[in-house]
Amino acid sequence: MPFLNTPLDQALNSTSKIRILRLLLQNDLHVSGREASRLTDTTLPAVQAALDDLVKQKLVVRRTTSNGFQYLPNRNNLLLAGPIASLFEFEARWRYTVRSELHDAIHRAATNQRSKIICAWISGRAEPGDKLNLMILTADASWAANAIAPALSATADRIGIDIQPTIISENDLSTHRLRLARVVWGLFPSTS
Repeated sequence: MPFLNTPLDQALNSTSKIRILRLLLQNDLHVSGREASRLTDTTLPAVQAALDDLVKQKLVVRRTTSNGFQYLPNRNNLLLAGPIASLFEFEARWRYTVRSELHDAIHRAATNQRSKIICAWISGRAEPGDKLNLMILTADASWAANAIAPALSATADRIGIDIQPTIISENDLSTHRLRLARVVWGLFPSTS
């Protein structure tokens, strides 16, 4: 139904366009088609087609140079300067947002139960649809199933990431020290 298409539909209707706009906006670059292809890991024909569409939509400006064309974002375009730029700014902060949401959920659960969280480790990719492994070391694990699980479930729904929590108490730590050391070593391998 063509009457339902919006300018955002046209601007963001292909992976190539999204990658090119992200590249141009986040890095404040002007690039050739070949550079855009290399930097976005997209085939040159797909990049050229996407750039042609973006130029037609006036989201990208094409400048003629001695070697060919250079493309740069049209910062005067309201669609590009507004919702598209905001989308990519939010995307750049996504990992921090996920970490912050998890921290707040765990902190609220611990505060409500007047319990003590000693530390937490996260491993995995923080992308929607993925799984995050979360290990929490607490003073007393008995409250965790009732307090942390619902908080993490609500957070998982908000951020669209499956969270797999493992909760360990201080008592468990002393009895399973070697196993915990292996887990932590797997999460934070040596860089040397």
